[in-house]
Amino acid sequence: MQKLQQLSPTDPTRASNDAGAATIDCAALLQQFLDASIDEQVRVLHLEQEADCCRVRQRANGVLSEQRFDTENLPLEMARYLQQQTGSAAISDNAVCAEIQHRNITCRIHSNCYETVRGSVLVIHIFHDRNIPESLEQTTLDQPAIISLRQELSQVKGGVTLICSAQEDLLCDLYFPLLAELNRLEHKVVSFESTPRKNVSRINQITQPVSLDPTMDTSCIFIDWEKSGDAALLNQLLSQYQRAIVFVRAKHLPAAIRQLTDVAISERQLATNLDTLIEFDRVSLICPHCADAHQPGRFDISVLAEQGFDTDSTLNCAPGCNSCDHTGYGGTRTLMSLYRVNDLLRRKIETRSHTDINNSLAADKVRSIREQRHSLISTGQ
Repeated sequence: MQKLQQLSPTDPTRASNDAGAATIDCAALLQQFLDASIDEQVRVLHLEQEADCCRVRQRANGVLSEQRFDTENLPLEMARYLQQQTGSAAISDNAVCAEIQHRNITCRIHSNCYETVRGSVLVIHIFHDRNIPESLEQTTLDQPAIISLRQELSQVKGGVTLICSAQEDLLCDLYFPLLAELNRLEHKVVSFESTPRKNVSRINQITQPVSLDPTMDTSCIFIDWEKSGDAALLNQLLSQYQRAIVFVRAKHLPAAIRQLTDVAISERQLATNLDTLIEFDRVSLICPHCADAHQPGRFDISVLAEQGFDTDSTLNCAPGCNSCDHTGYGGTRTLMSLYRVNDLLRRKIETRSHTDINNSLAADKVRSIREQRHSLISTGQ
């Protein structure tokens, strides 16, 4: 993995102000961020200011790396630099949304700077055509899951499909491949999101809440709930159209249902419209070349107990080898659980019986994300 270059005081990209304190050249550092995004598919960077340094963290291919810069206010300097370069006035909470051309690639940047008890924090999201999958085959779903998902999308003629994940970046990975998938199936699609992170051909992408025409000839509505959060728009869409796909960030399906009913729509409306539930999660696999069995320690035992495993189980660990660049990392896999809603579950949603919803999903033999994790662990992955 390409690591960020830590700049030295003699580096020409490093300047000094009148007080003699060294500061990072934001232009050079932004070039490094964009290079890493294009070459290593880095999508999110966290700049966290501490007392005497700034930590810059990024994740590529499931591996987290960190660099430290001895500067006093790098998040604030970078936030101001982004505003100056894009010509954008400060949006709420110092947020900036802009497009920057880098190496003949249009990079869409969303940044948000805020204060914590430890100092300033800047979160930078970078999107472009190379780091967002365009098809289901480019995701980390296995082939059986892709086939099941395509069958579900082609068979459902009406109702609401609720897609949830605990990870926001996973929702982003799935949003555009599913848009393109419905485009391939020749659905007429309108998608709603706060900012266009990627342009999808023949898809009408709307970024601002609008008054919709009830006669609009559309067979499917995509609602990026994580990026819009507009309850009025969601209610309007679900009341006017039978077919919709809603993306929600939640730990599991019952939590996603509760989130929608708490802040967006009524239980009766959701119970009436809901048709399909799809839950996704991403797990990291260990390197198969250096995997070795070991007896669990105290921390391992607590994790096993929390996940419902026998605490006498034997675990596999990967200390690292040449095959995995001594990281122990063996890739990622996306897990999927798909469920068709029945009348019993609709009644439980309408009565807000969230515990019963969870039990109902388990009783109907849905292969849950937890069961799939158990299977991976039991096979040493």
